[in-house]
Amino acid sequence: MSGQDVHRQAEVLLLNRLEPHGIGLERLPDLPVGYALLLPGGRMKVAKVLVRPGPHRRGRQGALGMHWMLHSDPAAPLRAGFEDYVALVDVARQAVWLMPSPEFRSRASAVAGGRWHLDWLVARAGRSRIADEAEFDHYRLEQWLEDGNWRLEPESERAV
Repeated sequence: MSGQDVHRQAEVLLLNRLEPHGIGLERLPDLPVGYALLLPGGRMKVAKVLVRPGPHRRGRQGALGMHWMLHSDPAAPLRAGFEDYVALVDVARQAVWLMPSPEFRSRASAVAGGRWHLDWLVARAGRSRIADEAEFDHYRLEQWLEDGNWRLEPESERAV
């Protein structure tokens, strides 16, 4: 499966999860991997969508993990947090996490070239300093939608 196929599957998965809740999704051509989350009432939030085909084996340990790399907008290197959210999509498991951009960066490691690297373990196969996936469960889009706690805007922005 090509990278384009995986990204297309991720886009369809996101759209199918968001549309029933009145949230649209549109690609932003000027922002790599950028999408507009179209909220009810004509509001919009920007999300960068990072896609993985599924968990991968880490090194020689054999632990299964997820690896996410967020690239800052090259046209605006001083505005590292241009996007509001980072959507992490695991196509194989049909899983989506939605993290506020500042939260992603606080949990990730800064690497050369304005990139942010976040790893977690899906199945631990020994000792490791890398976080377990369960630590990110509260960002699972599926959980938010099922619990009815879905909110993209902070309290201060919600209509009364």
